[in-house]
Amino acid sequence: MLADAITVIEVALIVSVMLAGGPEKAGLARDTIFAAVMIIVNGVVGISVLLGALAHGEQSFRIEGAGPALAALVTLAGGSAQQAADAAAMAVQNVLGLICDPVAHRVEVPCLGRNVLAASNALASANMALAGYDPVIPLDEVIEAMDRVGRSLPMELRCTALGGLSTTPAAKAIEKRLSSPRI
Repeated sequence: MLADAITVIEVALIVSVMLAGGPEKAGLARDTIFAAVMIIVNGVVGISVLLGALAHGEQSFRIEGAGPALAALVTLAGGSAQQAADAAAMAVQNVLGLICDPVAHRVEVPCLGRNVLAASNALASANMALAGYDPVIPLDEVIEAMDRVGRSLPMELRCTALGGLSTTPAAKAIEKRLSSPRI
């Protein structure tokens, strides 16, 4: 019920902006539908990444979150569907092969910093796409490469806390401190 009400409000807002905005707002409905389609497509990619993580381990970059954000950023900035896809392609290229190595089996280190990096990467990739920067490799090929890279990463680097930062002496000390009983 709430989703229906929100949809009606959004449609009414879009139609009113289109009617009041003149010819320059004529493409608003198309752009809105494109943004919704990109969000759905990125949801499918996100589910695919999740299923791949369950079967083969995880790549820590959250494309399922970056894709819709990029589609919205590029669309809000007046970009095209191709520019949104280009932005997503560049964002994934920038972090392809990033390992998951949680310290003490927790997401705080290094994941929080990587999420900030992902947001910065999304904004930079959207700006690059809007400026006409060529992503060189199209999004569909980047997604296929991401799958191959994820499958080729050693199991120790797939959110197991058996490789990377999680094996450093400092990380082991943190893990020991967090796992010891508190009095």
